[in-house]
Amino acid sequence: MTVVCMLPLQWPFLHLFFVVYRLLVATYAVAVTIMSVLIHPSDLLPWPVWLTNWSFFLLTCHLLCAAVVILLNTCCERRHSSVPSASRSTAIPCYMKLSWFLFSVAAPAAIIVTTIFFAAIFPQLHRSYLSVDDIALHVTNTVLVILEFTIAAFPVRLLHVVYTWCYGLAYVIFSAIYWAFDHSHVMYPGVLDWNAPRTTAVVIVIVALVGVPLLQFILFGIYQLRLYIFARCACRYSLD
Repeated sequence: MTVVCMLPLQWPFLHLFFVVYRLLVATYAVAVTIMSVLIHPSDLLPWPVWLTNWSFFLLTCHLLCAAVVILLNTCCERRHSSVPSASRSTAIPCYMKLSWFLFSVAAPAAIIVTTIFFAAIFPQLHRSYLSVDDIALHVTNTVLVILEFTIAAFPVRLLHVVYTWCYGLAYVIFSAIYWAFDHSHVMYPGVLDWNAPRTTAVVIVIVALVGVPLLQFILFGIYQLRLYIFARCACRYSLD
């Protein structure tokens, strides 16, 4: 894989559009993360223990990293514009690999958080409206992921499901240790509640062995569809 097929936007828009997009979404994600810390309710468990916050922070790290990458790439392109393209290296720099890795974990994590929230957590809140926190952390996270899949050109690999498993396992282990110190430390009743280990085990198995692989297949299919549409658009563009 070359740097060209990994870094830029998928579609033949102006480069400036992609730079502005990267800066805007990174700024928004940072603002939401800071806001979620500042207005976190004092009657809830601390901010760092929630999977929602873990996942949005991870998404913020990806968007920040991607913004830095596009700025670095823009500067490098201007500096080396006189260098023949055949003599340029096609190796992927480490910072691009980091951005790709963060995307590979943050994207499925955001969708899983949104799905579990609306399927299992929100009904327990017994209210018919979404708060600002709900929208910022459980809706726009997936919206940002959809934008990334639509605009950016990050590849999706089926084997990257391992990253999501490792991320989920890390949180499950953390939640068990956190609960062990105080059995009232239950972040997600009915979903991840070690006071009900059988229910928790069933949920973990279903999410890990069914939900996560299915989601990875769906994301891979969307990625292949995006490449197909891009190829068709590129052919028409070249003919014009």
